Amino acid sequence: MELYSIPEDASFAVPGSNFPFVCVPVCALTRFIILAIVVHGLYIHIHLPFHFTDRTSPYHRLPYCIGHISAMGNVKPIHHEPRKIEQLSSELLVAGAIGAVKGAVIGITTGLALRILSPTYRTARTQVKVFYHATWISMGAVFWAEKQLLQFEERTMREEQNRRTKLLDEAAERGIYLEADQAASDLGLHKSE
Repeated sequence: MELYSIPEDASFAVPGSNFPFVCVPVCALTRFIILAIVVHGLYIHIHLPFHFTDRTSPYHRLPYCIGHISAMGNVKPIHHEPRKIEQLSSELLVAGAIGAVKGAVIGITTGLALRILSPTYRTARTQVKVFYHATWISMGAVFWAEKQLLQFEERTMREEQNRRTKLLDEAAERGIYLEADQAASDLGLHKSE
């Protein structure tokens, strides 16, 4: 006796076979993947601009979007400069668009291959096919945007390291010998304008 029996005339059965159509698991899996991608994209977007207000503020536990004074007063990390944020936003938009196009190309080619090779995909409803293509497009956009974000962070850290080295060298030429962390705070390395 089978644990699960599916009637042959069921609307979700593939015509001409006794293999049940996998619409429900595919839709659930696709929704899970899309949700995971959206959450991952929000994580990428949110983790950069968060810093907290000072402890004297009633909003000291709320993120930057509510209170504008950081925990160090007017000193803000380098990636909070408006110029850097605009540059990052434009780079992420371009990378997301490129990734979406590449994801669409992958989705279309694999969709055509599945249409030829898979009877299950051939008989799938339009919803399933749209979810399949949307998953590829969103995955491409998110992965390319994340790749660009990592490159941007690496480039920003390299620029910051070069700037610190230059400031330490200038301080050494003036006869001031400082530790790297002390030099950053004494020379106003991260002062916002």
